[in-house]
Amino acid sequence: MLFVFPEISTMADKHNKHNPRSRGLTLLEIIMVLVIMGIIAAFAGGPIVHTLDLWLNKTRGHTDRAELHFALERMSQEVREARKIMECRQDYLRVLTPPGPPSEYEIDGRELLLNGNIIFRTPSPEETPSFFCYESENQDFVTLELSIQKQDEEDYSVETRIYRRN
Repeated sequence: MLFVFPEISTMADKHNKHNPRSRGLTLLEIIMVLVIMGIIAAFAGGPIVHTLDLWLNKTRGHTDRAELHFALERMSQEVREARKIMECRQDYLRVLTPPGPPSEYEIDGRELLLNGNIIFRTPSPEETPSFFCYESENQDFVTLELSIQKQDEEDYSVETRIYRRN
């Protein structure tokens, strides 16, 4: 017994002959899609770039503050263990810690130095670090304040009171 089926290929060919657009996209359609996507990207790109800039500035600020806290903690530890505070004034602190030579903290431009080695540096030239050292009248505690001054922005400072062990 022989079955007769209509030819499938001829049906597909007839369909393509009647509808030539079923083979794919034309160059004009692709160009129009690219133009529309470009317009959308132009409007959406500005806010995205602005958001990324804000995020980067915020992250940089948190890192600077963490490093400033670390420098203050290091200074506090040396003052707490010091046998003698030799000199205590703005942007300069010299303490005698056992054993070894005195430790000198000073500001040089954008850097906080400990015996000539950098322990904190501001990331941009518009920012300058400074510290103030106040010794109490009876010399039982020292107040340290580290700060970063920024041009056209609010200063950031951290302060601690250190009670000496000796």
